[in-house]
Amino acid sequence: MTKAVRRMVVGIACALSFLAAASLPAQAAPTPARPEPAPPPADVPPAFVADACPSLPPDADPAQWTCGNMVFDAGYIRMGRLDQPLTEPIRLTVAYGPPDQLIFGRLDSRPMRLAGLPVGVWITPEYGGHFTPTTFTELSLRFRLTGPGLGQNCHIGTVDEPIAFTMTPVAGSLRIYPLGPNGEDIVGANYTETSFATPKATDCNGFTPTINAALDLPSPTGRNAASFRFYLLALNYTQLP
Repeated sequence: MTKAVRRMVVGIACALSFLAAASLPAQAAPTPARPEPAPPPADVPPAFVADACPSLPPDADPAQWTCGNMVFDAGYIRMGRLDQPLTEPIRLTVAYGPPDQLIFGRLDSRPMRLAGLPVGVWITPEYGGHFTPTTFTELSLRFRLTGPGLGQNCHIGTVDEPIAFTMTPVAGSLRIYPLGPNGEDIVGANYTETSFATPKATDCNGFTPTINAALDLPSPTGRNAASFRFYLLALNYTQLP
């Protein structure tokens, strides 16, 4: 197991211990919005994909660097009135090495039929410009909406105001798999997020007010939630196929 994966596993375990200790009886607080829980890590995890691993700096030692695939392949995202199942995987690929350097590779995703709106409208996750592979995984996304008359720039979230997810591991969900076929470390877990706010949709031609009214956007913290099934697949650069 690489040092990067070991740090993440230890971090998740520590976070879960903290969550268990913090779950003592307390004064009731308002219940945040919660989507349907994501399924647990599967018996067969997704495959490692090497072609998105970013190039390293010229002076980097490949033995000190890891390529990581972060895959979110099931779950739900609630944004305002939209309760969107994750029917297509989101794969984020990065390189990380000493001292705590991170290089973004790319985010791969495919359009999903938008729940609750007429047939022909699709939603596609896009990278929002920020990712931190820590125990509480910070990831910013924006969502492109496509369909008749919406144009090419219709989004929920913008480059300047993406949707910022700070995801928390679900107690008891951590699963460590045997090494993959290339020797990659594989970890699975479930994550939830209930603290993010959702901005309004923008640049949807004349349909922007209609979409915001239909989805009840913008939506403040407490009215949005997400649950994800998550995998980390990590392989040292010297082992890349």
